[in-house]
Amino acid sequence: MAFVLSLVCVATSLAQPFPSMEAPVEATLSPVSLSIEPGGAADVRIRLEHQPGWSTFWINPGAGEAIVARWEAPEGWSVEAEGWPTPHRVMDGEGRVFGYGYDETLLLPFRILAPVDARPGAIESIELGVRWLTCHEQDCVEGGSSLSLYVEVAASGEPPMTAVNPTVLSMPESARQWRFDASTDEGEIRLQIIAPEVIDDLYFFPVEPVIWHADPQVVTRISSTEHQLSVQADPFYEGDRSHLSGVLAFTDEEGAYRGVSVALTLEAQSPSSNAATSQAPPGVWNAILFAFLGGLILNLMPCVLPVLSLKAIALARSANLAPAAMRADGWAYAAGVLSCFGLIGLAVLTGRSVIPAASWGSQLQNPILVLGLALLMTGVGLNLLGVLKLGSSLQRLGGSVPTRQGLQGAFLTGMLAVLVAAPCTAPFMASALGYAMIASPLGALAVFLSLGGGLALPYLVITHVPAVQRVLPKPGQWMQTLQQVLAFPMFVSAIWLLWVLGAQTSHDGMAIGLLACLALAGAAKALSHGGRVGQTIGASLIVLGASSMLPVAWLSGSSAAAELAGSQQEEDFSPQALASLLADNQKVFLYFTADWCITCKVNEATALKTAATLDHFDRNDIRVMVGDWTREDPEISRFIADYGRAGVPLYLYFERGAGINEGVILPQVLTEELIRQHTTQGPQNAEVRQ
Repeated sequence: MAFVLSLVCVATSLAQPFPSMEAPVEATLSPVSLSIEPGGAADVRIRLEHQPGWSTFWINPGAGEAIVARWEAPEGWSVEAEGWPTPHRVMDGEGRVFGYGYDETLLLPFRILAPVDARPGAIESIELGVRWLTCHEQDCVEGGSSLSLYVEVAASGEPPMTAVNPTVLSMPESARQWRFDASTDEGEIRLQIIAPEVIDDLYFFPVEPVIWHADPQVVTRISSTEHQLSVQADPFYEGDRSHLSGVLAFTDEEGAYRGVSVALTLEAQSPSSNAATSQAPPGVWNAILFAFLGGLILNLMPCVLPVLSLKAIALARSANLAPAAMRADGWAYAAGVLSCFGLIGLAVLTGRSVIPAASWGSQLQNPILVLGLALLMTGVGLNLLGVLKLGSSLQRLGGSVPTRQGLQGAFLTGMLAVLVAAPCTAPFMASALGYAMIASPLGALAVFLSLGGGLALPYLVITHVPAVQRVLPKPGQWMQTLQQVLAFPMFVSAIWLLWVLGAQTSHDGMAIGLLACLALAGAAKALSHGGRVGQTIGASLIVLGASSMLPVAWLSGSSAAAELAGSQQEEDFSPQALASLLADNQKVFLYFTADWCITCKVNEATALKTAATLDHFDRNDIRVMVGDWTREDPEISRFIADYGRAGVPLYLYFERGAGINEGVILPQVLTEELIRQHTTQGPQNAEVRQ
């Protein structure tokens, strides 16, 4: 026989009597489930109904007194609070803020937990005493109620009663996609806010009274998603002033009143920084600096080295050129780099509203573009070997002398360097690109252009500093040999791109790419012989190679997907699978990778998939989960964006009891020791999400 939960609520009002009106506040219990099994739980709401104009108070009540709920449960039973709904400002009769609290209907959420050894069929009584101060303008009165809840334990699971819509509770949301910076200067607290959506009517409710409730809060609108909130700190507050926590309330684009939880460290700010802060949030400058440093380091990454080898040939050829000509070549290369980064930035800005998955490296998720780059690398390599002598665009890509065509070649080389740099993510880039994904349009473009500036700077220095130019070797026969040697890094890049193509489509896709490259090589040889026959054969082979895009496009739309080469311990990522593991109190190491991400593959080979690391995971009972981003996956893209990142690699560690949004972010360059440290000693040296 199935048992059901019986809930009987008896309320006795303790509020002061009002001869001519109803009590300002009435309390009842509102359970949302009709069954509790042994070891199970049920959600209960304390429902406070306010008469018009009357208010009760939040955890930080201002000049009022917070609502207090005291539960008395039988031995083994427990009641847990589930937080406070987003408060409102309580105003006095003169239009000033009197405190923080609630009016109309308030639902305070609690959870009742039954012991594992609860006896089915037993009826237990849980007592609640709730007290409040309720105010109307400046008139206040104390009130309260005693409520009883009688619970019958079910022998087996019963279909739960339809739960109360959680949106009715108006609970503060997680700051998953928000960015905050907090600072204090001469008694003023400044909160920099970057929201993932259009917001208005901002107001900050501090949990601790570090801010005097009656002081005005000044909100400066930087853009529809960026704001600065300034307010004076309470000089009489004697608690901890190094942290700021609370709820940021706002009105969204549809006019709904919502809140987001905030927990920040307050950093002292020097007076000299005031001017900069009034114009843009500190996060902008940090992101620009990190982007510039990331661009500098990107020059050393293996993705860019094959293309930079072309510029090495150009530098050797231009050793005897006039300084002005060398400077022009450097600026042309820089212009190509900046133009390409600017275009990527514009694509990302467009993608945030049209294609949310647009991000750094996502162009290499397109098999057609991957095949196009493989053909381009093959063509450049053939040109360096002297097989392909078209004397135009491909020659300019190699970097001829700074004539009009040579400057165009330097410009195109700069653009090509950016395109092939996508598989690499250098240190400092992750935070900068993550900021760009949610920043204002001007802030995002500034980050991408700064990244381009770092990538272009070394070549600009070489072409502008005479001391560097003097060490360049003189032109000679050795240059022809070097040019032919440097063709092979191009072929290696083409082979790697074809491997990525096979992972994105199938072995058929890789075979089609190989045949297309072979057709290009045959066309180069035929055209090098000249004559009508050679031109006809060469043109036919070029058309044949170009037509390979059609079957690749068809394969990219099929269900074929890459199988990540990993250990048998790895599980495929999905938010549902991750949530299930965390609900089972498992420790989880989650990483996101892609076959076209060279940084990812180096980390996997040297740190993540070594015998020592796998043994460490096994001994510490850490489940390993992998998200493969080789092909575009909207679910993975959204998850990565929720952690403030714009691409892969991304490494997360979840300790037992962590939520799906509470992963610890590890560095992008891994070692075995780093993995052991962050998965055994906690997050003290890792980056923790807000």
